[in-house]
Amino acid sequence: PVPVLTDFTSQSTCATKPAVFTETNSGGADPAVSWSWDFAGQPDTGSPAQHVFSTVGSFPVKLSSTRLSGCVYSVTKSINIIQPPVAQFVMTPEGGGAPLTVDFTNTSSLATNFLWKFSNVNNSTSTEYSPSFVFDQLGTYPVELIASNSIGCSDSITNDVQVVVPQMN
Repeated sequence: PVPVLTDFTSQSTCATKPAVFTETNSGGADPAVSWSWDFAGQPDTGSPAQHVFSTVGSFPVKLSSTRLSGCVYSVTKSINIIQPPVAQFVMTPEGGGAPLTVDFTNTSSLATNFLWKFSNVNNSTSTEYSPSFVFDQLGTYPVELIASNSIGCSDSITNDVQVVVPQMN
């Protein structure tokens, strides 16, 4: 049979997050029937496969792809694992009477994209860096910030906004 060029892609390659590895040439005249991975000494099977690297650095990843013909083709690549984003924010004020305007100050690090979820009746969201939002109903609103980077790693944090009945003096 004609030798198969085995290759794979990697996504979300951040430390402490699940990275995803997928063979890119699994079809053709001699299709893949099984996959064996070696993530710097840690085995796994299947395609796609997930692996969590606990630290940053460059790590060898080997894919051995077994074909319908019984032939096995392998490729090893060095995968760069980077620091993941860290989602953080401060809100001012954290509570008060309705309508309550809250300013959210984004203090996240290593992130390029931001999604805010305000948990109101309309499920309002924002992709601004540091938005303001008006809560016009009484209640507790868990506000979530999801911070992600350009290679698909993300982190999230949730803090509650308390909208209460204003006190009369």
